[in-house]
Amino acid sequence: MLFLVSNKPYQAPIYNNYVLANEAFYTAIIIALFIFSDATPDLDIKTYAAIVLLSSCGLLIFVNLLMVLVVACKGKDKLKDETNQAKLKRAEKELLEQEEEEERRLHQ
Repeated sequence: MLFLVSNKPYQAPIYNNYVLANEAFYTAIIIALFIFSDATPDLDIKTYAAIVLLSSCGLLIFVNLLMVLVVACKGKDKLKDETNQAKLKRAEKELLEQEEEEERRLHQ
């Protein structure tokens, strides 16, 4: 998840947010599943873990359905345009960062 937040490997922000949401729900599911082992004998904790597990699964399904609907409604051409615009913004941002770093080097 830290890699997704820091590097943003996908060109369009919508894909980065989608994958980040999926990873967050996967993490919640993995943590909730650990509680069902013999590590915690308390029934109340297992009940709360079951609630987290069910809600995470439900949210995971909801996010995936929502993404399918968004992609289907936007269409192929609009998604390509958004991706190209995001590429341009990212390239401009990287260029500005490089220029700022060069200025810092010159000042030092």
